[in-house]
Amino acid sequence: GAALDVFEQEPPWDSPLLELEQCVFTAHLGGSTAEAQERAAQEIVKGVVDVLKGRAVRAAVNLPPLDADGLKVLGPYLTLAEKLGKLLSQLVKGRATELAVEYSGEFPREPRILGIAALKGLLDPILNEALSFVAAPAVAKERGIRVTESVAPQPRDYLNLLTLVVRADGQTRVASGTTFGGEPRIVHLDGYRVDAVPAGHMFILKNVDVPGVIGHIATLLGENRINIAQVTWGRDRPGGTAMTAINVDQPPPQGLVDQIKALPYVLSAEQVAL
Repeated sequence: GAALDVFEQEPPWDSPLLELEQCVFTAHLGGSTAEAQERAAQEIVKGVVDVLKGRAVRAAVNLPPLDADGLKVLGPYLTLAEKLGKLLSQLVKGRATELAVEYSGEFPREPRILGIAALKGLLDPILNEALSFVAAPAVAKERGIRVTESVAPQPRDYLNLLTLVVRADGQTRVASGTTFGGEPRIVHLDGYRVDAVPAGHMFILKNVDVPGVIGHIATLLGENRINIAQVTWGRDRPGGTAMTAINVDQPPPQGLVDQIKALPYVLSAEQVAL
């Protein structure tokens, strides 16, 4: 015989099992016994102790197990993944429908949590609030965002490369990053090679590759008392189109992006906060 308290459909009114004389059925209450409650309390306490002592988190919901050593190794990549997701969330126009995460190279430990970090970064600006790692996959599913992950061959120029592709309303934006000395860096953006620090306030520009463009932009930022922290750019060919990433120290005033767009040879200008 058998005694059952869990069913595929609850309550199991249409189950053929109900017709069997050798089966005993109860409601879904096995976890409500005194013994089960005591065991659950013990497991919770053990989990808390494991975390405090730096051991692996065995029962984290929707998260791969990661101990203190693993977190130390993956820490910079977690930051990178979240920053790339947040960057593309602000660059893409329209409602995001797909996030593709690609791992290239020899990522240490368990890389799947990087996809969750990227998803969290993508959703934070959309929701205008900080989202937990645990809740991110469920929120993405509710919003109809398809998430895929893939592994690519070893990249030619980097030990490890994390690439995110975000699609929204027919638009696609792509960003790749790695870590240098434990510091996250953006190394490709929409097909252009750059070397940008994903931090603070940034301008992402497309411009014609001619002399004087950077000078015009720097002059305008100076007139608005905006200090430039770093500038990096890449181009498709000499005299072609360039991608320029500018880190600044102060929050840009309203309307500054429109002023940059109006400068000669500037094709597009976008502002992000990371």
